[in-house]
Amino acid sequence: MEISTFATLLRFAMDLERQAEEFYRSLAAKIRDPWASELFSGYAREYARRLKLLEGIRQRDISEVLLEPISGMDSRQYVVATNVNDRMDIETASNAALDIETKFEAFYKDSLRVAGAVLGEAGRVFRKLSEENRERRKVLSSLKKN
Repeated sequence: MEISTFATLLRFAMDLERQAEEFYRSLAAKIRDPWASELFSGYAREYARRLKLLEGIRQRDISEVLLEPISGMDSRQYVVATNVNDRMDIETASNAALDIETKFEAFYKDSLRVAGAVLGEAGRVFRKLSEENRERRKVLSSLKKN
């Protein structure tokens, strides 16, 4: 799907945040390691908070901004696998989570690159979300080393 307006960009971002929240909530419930389960549960809560931030932007932005054209972004490059199964060990879970964090960080950075002038307040939020993804990648990478 081509992301062609600020509205489609925002809608896609909200879909990503929902998927990540569901992924981490499911992962927290199924992973056997208590520390990792709590970590993933915290990430689910963070993604719920992030979704509310984006919903607030959508409610505040006026229709002219929502219809601003955007080009150069294809949603297919940010698609992630969010299926969680009962046999997922910590390494498999960390790899799946790293994929999510890496692609989401890229999505927010690319959004700033192609739509920075249009984003306004959303630009600051997108930058912050990208930074949060980068920080989570660091934590998740450390799980793989242990």
